[in-house]
Amino acid sequence: MRTFLQEVKRILNWRVTLLFLPVAVIIYFLFIEFEYTVFPNGSEIYTYEAAEELVQRYGIKVTDANMNEFAANHERKIAEADTMIANHPKGQELGVSTYEELFTSRDEETKELDDFRWALMEEKDGLTWRIQAEQNLLEQYANKHIYPEYSKQQNERLQEIIQNSETQSVLPYMVVENVNRLAYNLSFLIMFALVMYLAPVFFRDRQRNVISIQYTSKKGRKLFTTKWLASVVVAFLLTTAILAAAFSAYVFVNDTTLFWEATVNSFATYNYFWFNFTFNQYMVVIAVIFYMLSFALATAIVLVSRLSTSYFTLLGILVPAIILLFNVTGRYSSGFFTIWQYKYELFLLLGLSLALSFSCILWRARREQKIDLL
Repeated sequence: MRTFLQEVKRILNWRVTLLFLPVAVIIYFLFIEFEYTVFPNGSEIYTYEAAEELVQRYGIKVTDANMNEFAANHERKIAEADTMIANHPKGQELGVSTYEELFTSRDEETKELDDFRWALMEEKDGLTWRIQAEQNLLEQYANKHIYPEYSKQQNERLQEIIQNSETQSVLPYMVVENVNRLAYNLSFLIMFALVMYLAPVFFRDRQRNVISIQYTSKKGRKLFTTKWLASVVVAFLLTTAILAAAFSAYVFVNDTTLFWEATVNSFATYNYFWFNFTFNQYMVVIAVIFYMLSFALATAIVLVSRLSTSYFTLLGILVPAIILLFNVTGRYSSGFFTIWQYKYELFLLLGLSLALSFSCILWRARREQKIDLL
């Protein structure tokens, strides 16, 4: 245990931390900050607020009667917009008196009409933006059972979603997309953290010429396994620290707790999923996926670090591997377990990654017990 704790301490080297912090700051400002400071993005704020209004009025799940009442309130807002347009000097000049004439009918589009349209969208506290956001939600609800031809398995899942009334939940699309983008960008930070902390795990010993000395004792031959276990623990600690910081900031800054009990198969999202996760369960699933990938990546880094004879060899192997991993994780940037993916694809990918990395570690651990000093 003393050797194990010493290895953990050596990996969490303060010098490496000083190198990692500037990299973390750069990654944050390049990829992550946007997901906090610009949410909801632009006009999406009105769709978000309309969804909030639905939840505050009717709860996290709505009925047809609820949406009919919502549609009636929507019509009253259109009537308010009609009055505003009819009484507006520019509207009278251009001969338009209703919201439909200005925003829906485009038979005689002119620059003056377009300028007037955009001017109105900045007036009356965003009334026309809210009308469009509500129209979007009403159209999504009306079309929730309309979908193109999928495979047999996908159609069966869609029928199950409809029968279980999963689509009745209110979860605006930008909330799920925001978490997906945040998760994808966090993968950059976690991967760089693991590489920076774990890649030197054997190089320090090689620089001090102590690797061959360790094979002169039974305990020394077990040092490879100890270093691997220490690396896995450090990977867990780093992943936990990054996820805790990122999701704590997400909760306090973006504050989507109102939608946490909504199912991800909501009518207000653009994806359907193989599983009926609530939104908070979906975030837990993302965290579990990150842990599994971290363990597999940490194992691979330790193995490469042991077999590489120089930093150039190490980087030559790890950089292409990390780029490949970015491309693989990019496939899931639109969501995990969506019906656009094979149902068990992610399970197979994670399982194969863990099985392959641990198999390689066990193989190497046995080699360490038999390695010849000469």
